[in-house]
Amino acid sequence: MEAEAQKYYQEALEMRKKLFPVEQFPAGHPHLAVSTSALAWVHTRRREYDQAEKFWKQSLQTQVLPARG
Repeated sequence: MEAEAQKYYQEALEMRKKLFPVEQFPAGHPHLAVSTSALAWVHTRRREYDQAEKFWKQSLQTQVLPARG
């Protein structure tokens, strides 16, 4: 089940990278953080800690903008 989830999360990340390119979003975008944290969870569940760490770091480096309101 994790392998299938990983496939879809990876596809989502690739799509979001196209939607929110670094050139336009140098601080990252919340949707990228969602995708990278989802991949981190998959790798954590599979005990692939090196891969999980890579995605956790990417997720945490994304600077989320304050909510409007």
